[in-house]
Amino acid sequence: MPMPAESLTSKSSDQEIKDAISSTIEICMNEGGREQKQCIAMAYSMARAHTGNKMMRLALASKGN
Repeated sequence: MPMPAESLTSKSSDQEIKDAISSTIEICMNEGGREQKQCIAMAYSMARAHTGNKMMRLALASKGN
């Protein structure tokens, strides 16, 4: 089953990216039997791979909050 972060594109909005990352982490934790840190790393890695440089902007914006 594809993870939500795999459906992202460079045209995905910041909110779509955040939602997909959260959903991917949740699915990973519930079905993957992995530790939380592993699921977080996996979700962000998928999102970066599918959105390109947009993730850098999102990460920088998150630090400001």
